[in-house]
Amino acid sequence: MQINKIGTNVLSVFFPTKCYICGAEADLLCKSCKSQFIIPATRCAKCGRALPDAYSNYICQTCFTGKPVFNGGIAFFKYTDTIKSWIHNVKYGKNSYQIRIMDLFKSQIVEAISQFKPDILVPIPLTIEHSYLRGFNQSLLIAKKIANWINLPVATALKKTKFTESQTTVGADKRKRNVRNSFTASKKVKDRRVMLVDDVFTTGSTINEAAKTLKKYTDTVYFFAIAGT
Repeated sequence: MQINKIGTNVLSVFFPTKCYICGAEADLLCKSCKSQFIIPATRCAKCGRALPDAYSNYICQTCFTGKPVFNGGIAFFKYTDTIKSWIHNVKYGKNSYQIRIMDLFKSQIVEAISQFKPDILVPIPLTIEHSYLRGFNQSLLIAKKIANWINLPVATALKKTKFTESQTTVGADKRKRNVRNSFTASKKVKDRRVMLVDDVFTTGSTINEAAKTLKKYTDTVYFFAIAGT
């Protein structure tokens, strides 16, 4: 009986019959939850976060005032409550398999990333402590999935050298101080077109600090994030 239960649980991961978000009968996502995975039509020309339709090709206020060092990027989805719930489930609910939701948007994600012509993907790292507590790095999982789609190498070319508070618990100014000088980079990225990979783009402090570190070895650093606030 126990063996049958284990088999059923395994099958439910690879062949889900319930929506990962709300539990309704569906394959990965029900229609209602999928409608909240919103791909913006109008984005900031620098960071790719959603902007109102009237501001096509504008630069958002954060990029205008912050003058980020990354060359460009895209925060793919709007950060809706449904997206927030999904990412929280992946990161903190020990449900890393739910990253499979990305498969439903494969063609759109590939198209979005291909415009930057990257030749290497670099996930934002966790500290050793956070890696141990969580058991995995969600940014690495995202990077590996994208790499399989577009046949790119994934390099762990960044190392987190400073234990920092979660960026979700602090304000914008402290986010910058929180991550300052918190990364080291390897020469794996030398003279390559790098695409950083992360889950959520908020103030851009983490991505910007990572890009600044990588630019010791390359002039071109873009980023892809699942969602942008």
